[in-house]
Amino acid sequence: MRLLGEAFPDLQVTVVEVLQDGDKVVVRSEITGTQLGVFMGVAGTGRALEIMAIDIHQVRAGRILHTWHTEDWMRGFAQLGVVAPG
Repeated sequence: MRLLGEAFPDLQVTVVEVLQDGDKVVVRSEITGTQLGVFMGVAGTGRALEIMAIDIHQVRAGRILHTWHTEDWMRGFAQLGVVAPG
């Protein structure tokens, strides 16, 4: 997160939706920011991005046992002009 914040100084993570089913809690978030610094070897582009993140947490006795996390970086890199839009 530190490197992400350095590359995107206006970084915002907004929780859009939270769902629960049994011992699983799903959190859908939106990540936005403007790339001004180096990120994953890519120099600052000055472009904004908006990507989705999904976290699935397995919870037992009020504690998170496992977390699965994914972010839509293909869309993000297309918005930054690093890869061609799909």
